[in-house]
Amino acid sequence: MKNANDELRAYTCTENYYRHPISRLLYTDGVCAMAEKFQAYWLIDLVFSHQLTASVKKEGFQKWLLQRLTGHRFVAVADDGNGKEIARQEIQFSDFAADQCTPVPH
Repeated sequence: MKNANDELRAYTCTENYYRHPISRLLYTDGVCAMAEKFQAYWLIDLVFSHQLTASVKKEGFQKWLLQRLTGHRFVAVADDGNGKEIARQEIQFSDFAADQCTPVPH
């Protein structure tokens, strides 16, 4: 199973923050590198679009996981860091090259 995070281990801190053009939320060098390397800017959009939901937005800490289901189908799941699911979205098709990824927005 190919984990995108294995290719992004160098990103343990950030020197820069990037502002999402629509949501105005920030993301780190590591998230930017993931989006560039895997052509997955859509994943940043997905995570930030869920911030419009009150139950997601109120969580100070969120852990997101993108997981391949089968073929080109994925699911994105967020939890509160303690295993309580706060968001879920199935993706019917993606050419994301890895089987899973855990993007960490700021």
